Parts: sequence; C-alpha cells; structure tokens
Amino acid sequence: MADDIVFVGQILDNVHGFIPYTDAEEKIIESLYFKRLQSIKQLSVVNWVFPGSEHTRFIHSLGVMHIADKIAISLGLTCQDRKIVRLAGLLHDIGHYPLSHVCEAPYKKPIFLEDLPDAELCQKVNERVLDEIESLSVEGKTTLMTKSDGLHHETIGAFVVKYNQEIRDIVISECNNTHAPEIIADIITGNVEREETDPLLVQIIHSEFDADGIDYLMRDATFSGTSFGSFEIDQLIRCLTVGEFENKKILCIKPKGIAAADQYLINKFFSYSQVVFNKHIVISEWMAEYVIDWMQKHHAIFPNGKTLESWAKGSGQSEEYLNFTDNMFWAALSRILYDDLSDLVPHHIKTFCTYLLRHMEPDFLDEKRI
Repeated sequence: MADDIVFVGQILDNVHGFIPYTDAEEKIIESLYFKRLQSIKQLSVVNWVFPGSEHTRFIHSLGVMHIADKIAISLGLTCQDRKIVRLAGLLHDIGHYPLSHVCEAPYKKPIFLEDLPDAELCQKVNERVLDEIESLSVEGKTTLMTKSDGLHHETIGAFVVKYNQEIRDIVISECNNTHAPEIIADIITGNVEREETDPLLVQIIHSEFDADGIDYLMRDATFSGTSFGSFEIDQLIRCLTVGEFENKKILCIKPKGIAAADQYLINKFFSYSQVVFNKHIVISEWMAEYVIDWMQKHHAIFPNGKTLESWAKGSGQSEEYLNFTDNMFWAALSRILYDDLSDLVPHHIKTFCTYLLRHMEPDFLDEKRI
C-alpha cells in the first residue's frame, strides 16, 4: 500500500529527519500561498525569551503532513485516504495570521477597551481579567467536535483551499476527487457534520492526539531548547486505533498506549505553562493584540475581518494576502509611530508600539495581583 504513493523528493527536517513529498505536494510547497508561511513564526515572540524559537509555520506544516501519514499508515487507511490526509496536514495552517495566534485573537474576539482614557486602560484590563478568573468554570465536553468558524485561522485556511484555483486544481488532480478540496477544508476546520467527510480523517489532524499537536510539541521543544517534546511517539502512533462514538468513527488509544498518551499530554501541559505562557511572552503578545485590534477596527494598515475574508476567497494570487505576514506587523508599528497616522493614534497604542519595536515590556508593579 505504501508503494502506491510516489515520492519525488525530500526535505531535511531537524525534528523528523527526511520528509518525503509527492509531485502534487511539491507544487503546493512551491506555491506563493504556501511560501507565505516562511514569514510567519510558529511561536510569535517566544524567541525573545527562548532565542532558538525561530521556526515557522512552513516547516511545521511539512512536519504535520509527515506525522499524519504515519498515523494513516498505522491505522491501515487506503492510499486515497492517505493522499487526502497528507494534503490536509500540509495545508492545515495555510490560513494563519501574522504572529500566529496573537494576530488572530482580536479578529476572533474583538477587544472593547480601545476608547478608554489611557490612564484607566490597565486598571480596567486588570479588573476584567480578575472577573474572568473568579468566574472561571470548565464544562464537561459532550460532543465529538466543534468546528471552527468566524475568522478562526482554520476557517480562513478552508477558504483558501476551496476558492484558490491553483491549490484547488492541485488537490483535485492528486486525489482524483472533485470533492477533495471540501473534504480537506472539513479536516482543517474540524467539521464532522457532512456525510462526505470521514470523521476519522478529521481527527488525524484535529483531536487530542493529532498530527498537529504531536509536531508542534516536538518542534517547539527542539527549537526552544526545552525537553518537553520527549515522549514515546512511535508507541503512541502504533497504539492508535479506530472506535465509535454516536455512530461516527473516532480515534482511540489502545491500553498499551496509555502511558505514552499520558506522557504526551503531561509534556504538552508543561510546554504551554513554561514556554507559551511565560509571563514575559504573554505581556508582549498582549500589547501586540491591542495594537492589531486598534489597526483592524480603524482600517489602519491591517484589514478588517470582511476584507481579510475576501482576500482568502480570491481565486487568483492576492498580493495583499501574500503580504499578510509577520513582516507586515513589524512594519506597521513603525508606520503608526512615524507616519501621518501618528496624530490619530491613542497614547497607549503608541506606547505599546515603542515597547514592541524595542523588545521591551511595561514594568511590573509590586504587590499587584495582575
């Protein structure tokens, strides 16, 4: 079965070794929309604290494709399903925002504090966060999966796969299936509602033990210099199996794989708590979120949500979308401070821009809870 997929080349990756690719996958890798991911760092500004964290969504996507195929082979999937899963892994982050999740946050959930006087901004933010902490509750999950919607980066990526003619044609030709772009879009967004899409394929990219999470845990640890990416990956993948929930196929773990699964989940927790949510990183990302929120609401450099959606749905090459990268964000900070925009910008936004350009952060106040 493995011989049915013909590989034409390979890329050397310092996490997984050589990653092979097919002719169709090479065409996607060489497309401008995919090359755009070379200019989006996987971990936004984490490299300010962990200097080695310079990896991009580009190499992460190749890693996800590689791990997804390993899972597909372990589950005994057909060559046709492997092709779809590989392409879904390769394209799963095609819709990512600049600075990864930092830029995405204001688009998914706009901030409503931009009109506050500068003197009250931080006080009001602290009050809001305290309220959120005190009212925090976690509800049990009773559904198989909730698909991404709105302006989530996965939804933007699904638009690109479905509407960009170049990528759509490559996908249809490789899979010999006119519905393949829609199926891959479902996999990217976690949509298990359509009959045409096998929920098992969705979960290989979109679940608790998916190729996406496996790769970014291993990759983030490798580049940050931490050891949180160490777990028995071969045992975990070997022990994945197919079960059923509400008459839908689901990805399950055999009893022999529980230790490897626990190891993976525990290290994932430590990776988030010690690296992703490092307090200095969180503060820098918080400032960036406020700047981005202000820009997109005031049509200043960054697009608003409707404009971004139209870029992603374009059938041809959108220069605006191709330029929507980390480079655009850093250039925007200078424009806010030094161009004609400056007189119209709130003081706290200009302060945040200055801090970010100088890789600085506000001082901590003693005896303050936040």
